Amino acid sequence: MALPKALNVAGISESLKQKIASLRERWRGARREIGELRQENEQLRRREKQLAREQEQLREERDRLHQEQERLRRENERLKRQLEEAQRAHKRQAAPFSRRQQKANPQRPGRKPGGDYGQSRSKAIPAEVDEVIPVPLPAHCDCGVR
Repeated sequence: MALPKALNVAGISESLKQKIASLRERWRGARREIGELRQENEQLRRREKQLAREQEQLREERDRLHQEQERLRRENERLKRQLEEAQRAHKRQAAPFSRRQQKANPQRPGRKPGGDYGQSRSKAIPAEVDEVIPVPLPAHCDCGVR
């Protein structure tokens, strides 16, 4: 094996020093970049947790709104039925239709027959007359007889 005649040790040494400095600079840059990426990664994780909490809140809100919607739908249907009943009742004014349900044992309509119905009263004749008003008979009767 043959050795080169002139070995430039200083040149090789200087070249290696430059290469080492260059690698150190790249290493520092890479470490700085790794630190920045770690910070960014941590920020993204925090943002992901925050988004997960917001998503859970939105799910709860959605469920609550669905329940409210269902309650309002049922109430709307109930009110529509009541309105229809009221409109039908308004159109039917006759007695049999005015009640929703017939009485189980209704009483007969009208006055009770016979003399047992209440007390019979007539105006009592006064004991003393205060004033006498003369009223003449008409000249002729409507029946044609005089």
